[in-house]
Amino acid sequence: MINIIIEIILIILIEIARIFFINRYKNNKFLIVIITVVLIFLQLNYLELFKSFSNGKRESFEYICKSIIPIISYNILFSYLVLKKIYYFGIVFKIIEKVLYLIFPQIASMSWFLIGTVNVILCFLIYIIFKFGEKKKVPFFQIIVLIFCIILICFMLGIFRYKPISIISNSMVPFFERGDVVIFEKIDDEKSLEIQNGMIIIYKYENKYIAHRVISKIEKDNKIFYETKGDNNISSDSELVSDSQIIGIYSFHIKFIGYPSIWLYEFLN
Repeated sequence: MINIIIEIILIILIEIARIFFINRYKNNKFLIVIITVVLIFLQLNYLELFKSFSNGKRESFEYICKSIIPIISYNILFSYLVLKKIYYFGIVFKIIEKVLYLIFPQIASMSWFLIGTVNVILCFLIYIIFKFGEKKKVPFFQIIVLIFCIILICFMLGIFRYKPISIISNSMVPFFERGDVVIFEKIDDEKSLEIQNGMIIIYKYENKYIAHRVISKIEKDNKIFYETKGDNNISSDSELVSDSQIIGIYSFHIKFIGYPSIWLYEFLN
């Protein structure tokens, strides 16, 4: 609680400083940019920053997406709003955010991708509301783009029935190959009964997702296991797959569009 109070006091001081300096130099765009950059640096957690960078590329990339990009986005937004004489939105918004983190601590445990993406989209949405609110015009193109981005992110996060994964190996050539994106249908107990020999299942093994074909069903200790094999592999997979490992059944795939996520994965690992 004490930490929250200290953070709220710092928020108020930073936003008051923003209001004061931007109003004073409102005709000098260069100085406004400098003021915004300084406020960004004041809000960075340098201990967490150095810790993440010392832990490797993956940790540093996650910290950039989860913390630094949202801080940059909000500071640009708040400086823009002060220029438009909407002075205290930043203070109210950040206080509400801190209170929500206090009431719902599980928010902090959300994935770094989700936190970063939601914050950036929220900034964009707030910008649209204030940008076009006074003009009473409907920003049709911006709204369509925003809706598309939200749907795409929900799809990538697996909120819908279908979810994509990028293929990083050639074990299923020629059916699909490295760089393709497989769209799979998420499985439940009823759907798992439909798994038959020849179907391609997506299962989790050692924190990796694997898409291989079922070649046989085996009953063991009153449980069903699946023997799987990549079409391009000489032998079947070394371990049987249990029901609890299976997350979906292959639906269709799209060629080549998975390469950006593969390159990012390989860079971070």
